[in-house]
Amino acid sequence: MLALVAASRPLDAFAQHQGKVWRIGYLSLASGPDKPVEDFREELRDLGYAEGRKLLIEYRWAAGSVERLKEFATEFVGKRLQMLHEVVPKAARVAVLVWKNFETKLKVLILGQTREAAQRMGVALVIQEAATADELAGVFDAMQRERAQALIVLQNPFADEHSKQIVDLARKHRLPAMFESRGHVDVGGSMSYGASTTALRRRMAHYVDKIFKGAKPADLPIEQPTVYELVVNLKTAKALGLTIPQAVLTLANDVIQ
Repeated sequence: MLALVAASRPLDAFAQHQGKVWRIGYLSLASGPDKPVEDFREELRDLGYAEGRKLLIEYRWAAGSVERLKEFATEFVGKRLQMLHEVVPKAARVAVLVWKNFETKLKVLILGQTREAAQRMGVALVIQEAATADELAGVFDAMQRERAQALIVLQNPFADEHSKQIVDLARKHRLPAMFESRGHVDVGGSMSYGASTTALRRRMAHYVDKIFKGAKPADLPIEQPTVYELVVNLKTAKALGLTIPQAVLTLANDVIQ
């Protein structure tokens, strides 16, 4: 999920007669309303801004189109691979699922960091790309032919939109999988580690709150994620014949039984 929010000053025509009316532009890579936008709306309501006559939100759904490089925090790529290796210590070959249409520079950056981490750990990577949902079954068959023993799914709009299909295929091929978003674990994925997307979305509402109270957008600092979470699905692990080490369970923020 990637969402950009821009808040404008009161609309003069309305402000003169009805008090302040605020307009927000909400751009998302999703194809329509989803859980992220609901989190954002809820946090705005908690801050006292109810969507309606005095708060107008204009939505633009990009449906997965990534047109410019967005700098994500990727320093936790080695950490995800390390945790996956602790769960599957004998996995010498790890598949990496990426989206063919993922912006080139960002994909190169993330894959480069993943390769560096794998090299330090003595793990061989099996890179597999998919552009459509119809290609996923063949991609997982290719992972099996390449003797992959575990899987890392890089975060991107494609993986989010087709999370259930990816999770089901990973279980069918008995591939323990590491995701970045807990949403994949909620629908049956093995485990995830990454920045809390709920916390990130709720922080967006606080940015809007500051702008509404007079702050200039250019003066607001860019915040780095501060809340990270490890989620483990024990039910899936058991189905795959995995024993989750106690050290990993101790670190987990949530364990799905």
